[in-house]
Amino acid sequence: MTEPTKLRLDLPLILPDVDDVKDRCVQRLIDALKGRPGIEEAHVVMEQTAAPQLCVHYDPSTISLTRLREVVSAV
Repeated sequence: MTEPTKLRLDLPLILPDVDDVKDRCVQRLIDALKGRPGIEEAHVVMEQTAAPQLCVHYDPSTISLTRLREVVSAV
């Protein structure tokens, strides 16, 4: 297995109708991503100067970046 790579996506772009990172939709998204082949971890990153981001740790030898983005959009 290769070293995990991280993908960060602005949460408001993925879930535009969700205003709170503690919303159930955010947790459902994270739960749906965890356990998929090639995805090691998914969580929300909060920084003071930026919008909250979904951070997905994945194995690029198992799942491509393009496929990962498709999975996130589909979920």
